[in-house]
Formats: sequence, structure tokens, C-alpha cells
Amino acid sequence: MLHERFEAILAALKSACVEHYGDRLVSAAVFRSVARGTMRPDSDIDLLLVVGGLPRGRMPRVGTFDAVESRLCVRTAKTAARCWSRSWHSLAVYAGPQS
Repeated sequence: MLHERFEAILAALKSACVEHYGDRLVSAAVFRSVARGTMRPDSDIDLLLVVGGLPRGRMPRVGTFDAVESRLCVRTAKTAARCWSRSWHSLAVYAGPQS
């Protein structure tokens, strides 16, 4: 059940990235526990995106992910119990028991 939830979240994440970045999306890689299939209900999704044409500066670059994050939170509302942004704009989707 947990793997299926993360698979659904990853599918929504891929779709949101492709929609937002379009042809500028060069590559996306999931790593750590989700990539290994050893995730827990409280695991986050570690994601590396390679995107062309991003603005200069770290925070403006990170800010471009806000639209992806918003799309993902809307799409996974039935799959994930909670969706939020952490202080460094890393995405955390809680895929544990529904509350």
C-alpha cells in the first residue's frame, strides 16, 4: 500500500514538472529511500531537477518550484494526507495513514 501511494505521488510529481517546465526540463532524478524502495510513511521525496533557463540566484531558482509544488499538493490531496513546504522549499508529502 505504501509503495502504491508513493508511486501515485511520483506520477503526479512527474506530470507537474513536465507541465510547468516544459522543454526546459532536461532531467529529473529521485534518490535516497524512495528511489531504493525503502521509504517509510514519513519519508520525503528527494528530487534533483536539471532545468534550463532558470533565473540567477539560489532563491529565485528554488522559487520556480513553487508552481510545481502547488500542482502536486492539489493532485495528491486524495493520495497524501498532508502536503507542505519546508523552510528550504524542499517538498515533503506525507504518505502515511489518512487522517
